[in-house]
Amino acid sequence: MYPSLRQFLPGAADRDFALMMWFELVTLALGPNANEEVHEMVLSGHDESVVIVTRWFTLLAADGYALQDTPEVLAARFVALVDGLHLSLLFDKSEAALDRAENTLRWFTEQSLAASGENAPDAKPA
Repeated sequence: MYPSLRQFLPGAADRDFALMMWFELVTLALGPNANEEVHEMVLSGHDESVVIVTRWFTLLAADGYALQDTPEVLAARFVALVDGLHLSLLFDKSEAALDRAENTLRWFTEQSLAASGENAPDAKPA
């Protein structure tokens, strides 16, 4: 599942541009001179991200993986985590920061999936 979630972080080559565009959109959506159209666009993108990640967790559960929480709760946590990682990457431009962000996503994936047998009788190992 980690490779699927990795797409929510910028790539090394376009990192600065992607993060600045994300931050600019959030600022235009929520800042002092908020633009309603941009707000709706950002909200729509946020909601679609939650739907996509919820679907992934739902599919994993259907495939026999035991989840630590409901797909909806895990998706909400994931989107909040990604927003925080984006902010961290804006402040720390080192290559190590992107590695830490990727490791954090791996950790989240591991924490989201219960150990085999924890929540489901025939659960697949995490």
